[in-house]
Amino acid sequence: MSTYRTVKDQQDAVAEARQQAQKDAYELEQFLKRHEADGVIICDANRQRAREYLNGDDLSEANLEDAWTHPNFRKSLAMRETPEDTRNALNREIYALLQGSDTARQHTIIQLKYSTTEELIARRDELVRRKAAREKTPHELRADLQAARPGAPDLPDEITREQILQLWSPEQFRFWAKKVGMPAITKRINEGRN
Repeated sequence: MSTYRTVKDQQDAVAEARQQAQKDAYELEQFLKRHEADGVIICDANRQRAREYLNGDDLSEANLEDAWTHPNFRKSLAMRETPEDTRNALNREIYALLQGSDTARQHTIIQLKYSTTEELIARRDELVRRKAAREKTPHELRADLQAARPGAPDLPDEITREQILQLWSPEQFRFWAKKVGMPAITKRINEGRN
């Protein structure tokens, strides 16, 4: 049977743990806010990472700032990507996609430093499309071109198979071939066959 003193000690321990948890949460929040200007994102993942990094130690301001000086801790935090980071990543992608000698590729990258981020994204996307096209077989390229070609117009419904075969002159064939293409004429001629 537990005594009053044992129960009181347990309640005090729980209250102390709650108070410490609140203090740790406050210190952690202040730490994240202080380093938000450095690109740190205020999120649960960073809170959890700081707790794991300190491995049960107090989340005091001194401990958190000491952890901030460690490069591995900084690398493990979720950070905002700066425009400079985005440009550097795009330049690396473009360099990898470019063909030619290293000197020619480096010259192209130097020229790109005057481009906007949107222009870099467009250039990267163009190079990705070109690379994908280079890696396709001629049959796949042909299929892509045919799929991209707009549907050819069909002959008007009032033109029948019999009219084409019996009444059309060579000039009419040429006129309609230019207008709708020979496949449409051939299709109409073959429709009447049974």
